[in-house]
Amino acid sequence: MIRKRKTQAMKRTSRKKISWGKVVFSLAAISFFVSLVYTLFFSGLLGITAVNLSGTVDLDRSAILEATSGEISGKYFNVLEKNNLIFANGGAIASVLAEKFKRIESAEVEKKFPGTINIKITERKSMLVFCSAGSCYAVDEKGVAYSQADFESAELKENKLVILKEEGGRSVGIGEPALDRKNIEFILLLKEKMKSEFDIDLAGEFETPNRASSDIRASVSGGWKIYFGSDLGIEKEMEMLRIILENKIEKERIADLEYIDLRIENKVFYKFRGETQNDAEIIQNDTEVKGEEVKKERKKKKSH
Repeated sequence: MIRKRKTQAMKRTSRKKISWGKVVFSLAAISFFVSLVYTLFFSGLLGITAVNLSGTVDLDRSAILEATSGEISGKYFNVLEKNNLIFANGGAIASVLAEKFKRIESAEVEKKFPGTINIKITERKSMLVFCSAGSCYAVDEKGVAYSQADFESAELKENKLVILKEEGGRSVGIGEPALDRKNIEFILLLKEKMKSEFDIDLAGEFETPNRASSDIRASVSGGWKIYFGSDLGIEKEMEMLRIILENKIEKERIADLEYIDLRIENKVFYKFRGETQNDAEIIQNDTEVKGEEVKKERKKKKSH
């Protein structure tokens, strides 16, 4: 009987020890959790103390830093500080910057412990200036109009950007596609090809009846014009121009030209000032040119 009572007493003591152990463990766990939450979210240990910006060329660095600061300032639910490396959303920051600064092509945001954000900017590169409905825009290699064109800026002056003017047309929204990439590549290569293959300088301004059209019209420094069709391809049109200049237009008469039209495959129209329009068919097999002579031969055959 006495032994049974001792056994029961020992069990009660053991239960008390286990209960106290659980209490101590729970308190320690809670204390650790509270300390962790405080350290991560309230102590300022992970507060963002530095924002490093790289890659800017023409963009205003201070404006970008200010916009970034706006994304990491304030509080969530009036409780949690946004200025915390854990809460800083790199993707959201990049999206905000790209939306606010259309010149930004891409933004990479990297978080570095304990409190640094690194932002790498890639700016759009101006390829040409597109003018329509009385406004002009800087256009990148993808055809996106990312800003109003500032003709006094170093970018436009130093790079001597080509200008493409649309006849009539409508205005373009900043950040919207304005031109087909193929037409941009065609125009830029055109100036280079005309100079290298024919020693002909094209003026810096081109025209098109419609931004979606393949019809590209260029002015030559001598005062005459050339009409191109980007859908034919630049090599094809260079070949047609070479044949017509070698076979139909004497060098001394080039200065008298009003225009040369290369927009129709294997047929070239050309006109001298004060004269009627001429046309010439391009025979590809032997690079022979036939124009008015063809018409005369056809008339002779019909008369016989």
